[in-house]
Amino acid sequence: METRTTRVAKGREIKVETLGKARATQVPHQVEDYLKKIRFHFKYETKGSPALIFLNAGDYFMKSKKCFKCGVVKELAEYYKHKKMGDGHLNKCKECTKKDVAGRIKCQKVENPYWVEQERSRGREKYHRLYRGVRVESSSRAETANRHLNKFPEKRNAKNKCQRMLSISGFHKHHWSYNAEHLKDIFYLTIRLHNLVHRNMVYDQGVMMYRDLDGNFLDTKIKAKRHIEESKLKYDKWLALYDD
Repeated sequence: METRTTRVAKGREIKVETLGKARATQVPHQVEDYLKKIRFHFKYETKGSPALIFLNAGDYFMKSKKCFKCGVVKELAEYYKHKKMGDGHLNKCKECTKKDVAGRIKCQKVENPYWVEQERSRGREKYHRLYRGVRVESSSRAETANRHLNKFPEKRNAKNKCQRMLSISGFHKHHWSYNAEHLKDIFYLTIRLHNLVHRNMVYDQGVMMYRDLDGNFLDTKIKAKRHIEESKLKYDKWLALYDD
């Protein structure tokens, strides 16, 4: 086996190992598999040794590029795939794309009630088209709950500790901390508000407490109560906007 320089489209060169005077069909299968993997069309021609590989696509050896939005050079894995782009990826990185989409959605929610109603209608239509009438087995729900509690044993412990505490129909028991000294220090929240609160914070298992979406610890009951009130206020404002 010998190593030769193989010319590629656009003046690029790579090193390809060939078996002496290789024919086009004897190009190493590793190269062929790679080209198939990245989904480029290619053809072989031979001029002595080794074979020449010509691609009708762009620079497939590119491993990183510059985001036109933030100007940072990042690996291709940091860009969403797009089959119509020259290198198979968008020119805007994932982080910038997410920020733009989130900003657009936030702006639309505030400035365009019609768009909000359209999105609600689209969600309802999708639900009726795909999921209505599809029942989830109770065993599946139980398995999901058990997987969650097995992943967070401190939550299972808190659930067991609070079993004999007062239960109110239509309300959930919300723990702001899962440390041993706080297991029975809870809030009673409506089901909808409880779900909303959890969408606006992240659990940190290392300290067994929550953080808000800005990364700030909710490490006291006062902070946790303030976060709940802020979440409820956001929901009330959105509800008032929708009702108008």
